[in-house]
Amino acid sequence: MTNSLEVSRDGDVVTVTLNRSEAGNSLDRETARALHKAVEEAEATGALVMVIAAHGKVFCAGGDVASMARAGDPAAHVDALVGELHEALAAMSHSRVFVIAAIDGAAAGGGLGLALTADYLVATPRASFLTAYSGVGLTPDSGVSSLLVRSVGLHRALALATSGRVLSAEEAREWGFVAEVVTSEELEATVATRAQGFADRVGPALGETKRLVRSAAETGYLSQLADEQRTISKAAGTTHAQECIRGFVDRSRNTRT
Repeated sequence: MTNSLEVSRDGDVVTVTLNRSEAGNSLDRETARALHKAVEEAEATGALVMVIAAHGKVFCAGGDVASMARAGDPAAHVDALVGELHEALAAMSHSRVFVIAAIDGAAAGGGLGLALTADYLVATPRASFLTAYSGVGLTPDSGVSSLLVRSVGLHRALALATSGRVLSAEEAREWGFVAEVVTSEELEATVATRAQGFADRVGPALGETKRLVRSAAETGYLSQLADEQRTISKAAGTTHAQECIRGFVDRSRNTRT
């Protein structure tokens, strides 16, 4: 589909693998569009389960900060990027396809939103979870402000969003949004077993079960996505955020050299 996203299918199960390991599997506009298309095609072709995985040591670093640093109009750039990413995540949330996230590295910023949008999370001890927005002077996007509150409660969500705290996989399981923690060596087999098990055991009712549970929980989710997009693009236009973004990119380059 695109070099940044690999898509494969085995029966009722579609696997979507982020393939930008050199950029921390960060999400640019191309990847967001490809993810959206993968969700739509999975549903249109009758898939029951989608697995979201990633190559490399980072599950997903969130939005592509390097592209933000290069943008002539950061606010407009972030608005467009987040808009396309939100379309993909909204499609995933409202699709009848049941989504399993296989997390073997950091899920940060929009990557945390991607993980939280999934219906079932399996993580390894190498996984970690953080909001990351405060480090680049931005506000939450990708549903994080809504999904964190729903998953962990108001005050824990506020603490994570403002303190820069990093949750381990075990902490995330204790807080309730990671379903299982397995070793990195067991991750692929465990996720494959769960995916096929959900498809075989629940069958076509799986999608309707997801719809019923999410419809009860997601009141206001779409309006929250729109508010996040407006707010983060405004923040991206500030001098503070632009300085933070450039500093982040410079530190990343120095780390790689």
